[in-house]
Amino acid sequence: MGRKKTLRSKLRTKKKKHALESRFNCPECSNENVVHCKVDRKINRGSAFCTVCGASFGCSVNNLTQPIDVYSNWIDSLTDK
Repeated sequence: MGRKKTLRSKLRTKKKKHALESRFNCPECSNENVVHCKVDRKINRGSAFCTVCGASFGCSVNNLTQPIDVYSNWIDSLTDK
């Protein structure tokens, strides 16, 4: 005899994690998706670099910092000037 269908557990599908982007628009040359942001947690530094015009930015990071945070710090530093 087999089990009842109601007792079978349904297969659970894992939800895909939405990956945050690490490529953004350059605030200096206005090209799209050319700024690449990296977070190096070993040395606690974040860097953003434009592959077209060569503009770059660096800042200190912590364990919770994501690439979008490095980019937003760059934008904030440009608007403060």
